[in-house]
Amino acid sequence: LFASTDLGRKWTLLQERVTKDRIFWSVSGVDLDPDLVHMEMQDSSGGYLYVTCLIQNCSDKMVTAQFLGKIDHNSLLVQDDYVFVKVTTGNRTKHYVSYRRNEFVQMRFPKYALPKDVQIVSTDESQVFLALQEWYQSDTYNLYQSDSQGVYYSMILENVRSTKQPEENVLIDILEVRGVKGVFLANQKIDGKVTTRITYNKGRTWEPLTPPTTDMNGKPVSCKVPDCHLHLHLRWADNPYVSGTVHTKDSAPGLIMGAGE
Repeated sequence: LFASTDLGRKWTLLQERVTKDRIFWSVSGVDLDPDLVHMEMQDSSGGYLYVTCLIQNCSDKMVTAQFLGKIDHNSLLVQDDYVFVKVTTGNRTKHYVSYRRNEFVQMRFPKYALPKDVQIVSTDESQVFLALQEWYQSDTYNLYQSDSQGVYYSMILENVRSTKQPEENVLIDILEVRGVKGVFLANQKIDGKVTTRITYNKGRTWEPLTPPTTDMNGKPVSCKVPDCHLHLHLRWADNPYVSGTVHTKDSAPGLIMGAGE
């Protein structure tokens, strides 16, 4: 990991053995120092640690461990008020969260939940949205919502579809609408059938999309609620001939562009 303070003319080596894409800059209003860097790095024994340092002095002696003990490789995430890490011992995995840089607490899911994988969806407005894959799920995740500290979770939507990308990346078919807080679109898969659902209140209630009355050529659409709804391609399109997914922008609140049927 290198840093430059003169627009890239000169580069200073901060640390070696840093995990790719697990480096996070100081968060304004949460971290005390604007020059702080959060990172996941490998120690001499081959294990991984969550550490921070200041870019002016990031030698081994000046690195501060922020989590007691080793963490799973590729598990550090610093986002808004929250820091997330994962620790696996034997075949048991525990997920931890730190709220506003306080001590780490184990994340608490309902008793019946046995997480195989957890993906953070959103950390807006002091609340964590995450997708959790149960032991029995293969191509779907359940959506959970937290309290303000990110510790306690309750389920808000079941069976949101997912796909595995190259390099083991997982895509969850849920989209946060930009420009309007609390609005999410999700594609729910039940018995092989995919239905697009929308929430306007941050997951408390979900409903299907009302279909348009005419198609793009102005011809009437024979799609009547409640037997028929509009379905959108959110993160990816199953059909290679369909162009684009859903687009939203902070600078255009309320405007959603998408392709679907």
